[in-house]
Amino acid sequence: MTDRTLLDRDDEPAVLVGHGPIPASLARHLVREAPRSARVFIRRLFQDPAGNLTHADPRRRRLAHLDRQFLIARDGTCRTPWCDAPIRRSDHIQPYAADGPTVLDNGQGLCARCNLTKDEDGWRTTGTGPTTVVTTPTGDQYASAPPAPPRSEPWSTAATSFGVPPRPEFVQ
Repeated sequence: MTDRTLLDRDDEPAVLVGHGPIPASLARHLVREAPRSARVFIRRLFQDPAGNLTHADPRRRRLAHLDRQFLIARDGTCRTPWCDAPIRRSDHIQPYAADGPTVLDNGQGLCARCNLTKDEDGWRTTGTGPTTVVTTPTGDQYASAPPAPPRSEPWSTAATSFGVPPRPEFVQ
């Protein structure tokens, strides 16, 4: 729905994703009366002067599914330096509440316990996805980096190490 429909009682219909247009009054009612257990997020969508959607607000709260899958593949296990538990949460390095952007470079994979602990008084994480520093309540700092991805030798080196001559290079 438009911002005016949500806030100013405009009568422009809203669109319920997967169902189509609904009356503005019903859309406002659904947002206003949502139970506390329901998660309601407002995300801005931008349109060009012709009315076509061009992009979405980058201030979304949660990382997209593929971003979470990337963090699990990149980080392997919990990014807290002394913890090797399985990743259960993808979270912001710079907290969302402190204007941390919801982008891969501000994301990390954490276990459930470390995800809760990082929000306690005195705990702080700084840096970017590839290199973070965890500061504990005692002031100690611990660097954290994801493990290096698997690598193979270059083809020419690998071929000669198995007794196979390298392929001739194409020459014009």
